[in-house]
Amino acid sequence: MPQNQKYQQRPCAYCGANTGRNQREHVVPKCVYASRATIPGGPLTVPTCPTCNHRFSKHEAHFRNVVAACGPSPSAPRHELIEKTMRSFRNPKSGRGDLQRLWRQITDSAVPKPDGTPYKQVMPHMDEDVRFIARKVVRGLVHSLDRHTVIPDNRVIVREYIDPPEEITDVIEPGYCVPGQFSSHYVLIDERFADEFRRDMHSYWQIKFFDLELTCLVVQKALPPLDADG
Repeated sequence: MPQNQKYQQRPCAYCGANTGRNQREHVVPKCVYASRATIPGGPLTVPTCPTCNHRFSKHEAHFRNVVAACGPSPSAPRHELIEKTMRSFRNPKSGRGDLQRLWRQITDSAVPKPDGTPYKQVMPHMDEDVRFIARKVVRGLVHSLDRHTVIPDNRVIVREYIDPPEEITDVIEPGYCVPGQFSSHYVLIDERFADEFRRDMHSYWQIKFFDLELTCLVVQKALPPLDADG
């Protein structure tokens, strides 16, 4: 069976719509992967409707650009991502605008260089496009754990990375991982954590794209479960 065909009749992982034209969507944007990425079991994908797919595609290039700009001396895979980003800035239609948008994100760091001038930095958790794609990734990860669960966009909170509470550290589980490029860890919230988290929380996530780490909280309950044969 062709790859997309098996997704056509499955409900969208992001809104629950079953259009009959749903397609395969990479949970982690494929524009972030290095060309020689080693992905155990292959890229993680979920079904998505054309409307959600279009919304994501409009934001993923800027997300890639910010990820490429985050962190100190880059690893080999992130260096490849930086080169890909630099090439994209030469695109006559969108390159100049994309570069200017990224440049507006760059601020002076509080950490000085040896010559006394400040290092430059970006603040990805303050960028709505970055938060939007981070929410998309976490929603896809949740759906991959239980394909009958759909988490709306407004039920995911994205924050700057913070160390998890000690109670979480002891039980946090590894999730989907692309060595050296993406990793995720999560805890499904239950009565064990009644004192640390809101009662309506679903799960707690730590996600990392190269050197960019984010903390994500999935709050409130998901939409009603999809039909068992969905």
